[in-house]
Amino acid sequence: MSDLLFDIQEGIGRITINRPEKRNALNDTVLKGICGAIDQANKDPEIRLITITGAGEKAFSSGGDLQGVQGFDKFGPTGSYFARSMYSDTLKKLSNCMVPIIGIANGDVLAGAMGIFLSCDITVAIESARFGLPEVNVGMFPMMVMSVLFKNIGRKKGMELVLLGEKFSAQDAFAYGILNRVFSKETFHEDVNTFIAQFSNKPGIVTRLGKSAFNAIHSIDPKAIELLQLNLGTVMQTEDFSEGITAFFEKRAPHWKHR
Repeated sequence: MSDLLFDIQEGIGRITINRPEKRNALNDTVLKGICGAIDQANKDPEIRLITITGAGEKAFSSGGDLQGVQGFDKFGPTGSYFARSMYSDTLKKLSNCMVPIIGIANGDVLAGAMGIFLSCDITVAIESARFGLPEVNVGMFPMMVMSVLFKNIGRKKGMELVLLGEKFSAQDAFAYGILNRVFSKETFHEDVNTFIAQFSNKPGIVTRLGKSAFNAIHSIDPKAIELLQLNLGTVMQTEDFSEGITAFFEKRAPHWKHR
C-alpha cells in the first residue's frame, strides 16, 4: 500500500497520508506524492477542490519521520528531507496551488505537519486533535514551518509556540485563527462532508482564477524559505541537535550543551 493516496471523486481530489502505523509521519514518498497530486489537480479542470488528511484516527501527521535523521551527525548526511529541498518544495507547491485546499485534522498535527496543514486555504479539525511545534524540545527548530505559520498567526503567539514547543488543543487552535471549524467526534465525518460540499459546488473556473490571484499576492517568498532551509541545516550541525535526537530515541531528557 502506498504511503500517499490520491483519489478523485465528484470533482474533489482527496489526498491521504497513509502511514497510520507511523502516525502518518512525513517521508520523501509522502512529500513527492503530495507534490504530484497538486500538479495533477492544477492540470485537471474537473478538480474543483483538494482535501488533505491522514489515515486512521490518531494523527493527521506527527511530522517528519525522525528515523531518517537519527544518524545525521554521527554518520553524515542521511538524505533526510529536512536537510534537502523536498519539504520546502512541498510547501511552495501547496502555496501556489490553483485549486482551493481544505486541511482535515482527523487527529494530531505536529512539527513539520503543521507546515503542510497551515499551507491549506481552509482547515477543520476533530475536537480531540492536538497541535504543536515541539522541535525545540529535540534540539531542532521549525524553520521552514515559520514561512507559513506567521501568515496564519500573530508574532507574539507564534513565537511562544515555536520557543516553548508545547502542544495545544483544537479549541485553542480555533482561537488562534489556525482553524475554521472544530467538529465533535460523534459527527466528525458527517460534518466534514457537509462542510466540504459547500465548497465543491462552487464554479471551478472562478475559484481557480480567484485562488491564482490570491497566490500572486500572498504565496510563500521563495528566497525566504531557502534562507530558512539553510538555517535549519546550521541547526542540524550543532551538538544540541545530535543530543536532542539521541535523547528522543533513548526516551530520556536531553542534556543540553548550548553549542
